[in-house]
Amino acid sequence: LARKAGHTLPRPDRRSAGRSAEDKVLDRWNGTWFSQVTLNPSRWVPEGSKQNEITEVKWILNGRFQQILNRSDNHETHLTQRYDRGQKKYQKWTFDTNGGHSYWLGDWDEKSQTMTWQFPGGGLKGTMTDRFLFADKTVTYETKLVIKDGEGTTLLDILSQHTRVLKK
Repeated sequence: LARKAGHTLPRPDRRSAGRSAEDKVLDRWNGTWFSQVTLNPSRWVPEGSKQNEITEVKWILNGRFQQILNRSDNHETHLTQRYDRGQKKYQKWTFDTNGGHSYWLGDWDEKSQTMTWQFPGGGLKGTMTDRFLFADKTVTYETKLVIKDGEGTTLLDILSQHTRVLKK
């Protein structure tokens, strides 16, 4: 109502005050990334292929969610992720230009610097890992995504190498 009347209210920055260790884990993804993506031959991608992507990640909605926009020449994916304190799990929702969508639950392993996401349900088994590499854990990471059907047939097999685009 104050905004409609022409007034502005100060907005608390949740990211600076009282941030949890789990939120700080997600900070690693913030920024712009260049990705080299290999789609290995699978049921859904019989020929396999390679492509480059640009990914932009930022905190939204008062620092409660991370918004991820992933673009290549012919595909776009919107993702949202956060840490759910009730479930004690990370959550990720994905939506893409082909109408695809998914929901993932994740666990962070500090020692290996790896987020492991699981796709819960639907007769499919999906695992996605984001592993940060090298001494500086904020400059490069790789993602491995594998989805299998109930019989164990690989439907999708993707390996992505991500490099942070450093600002001048």
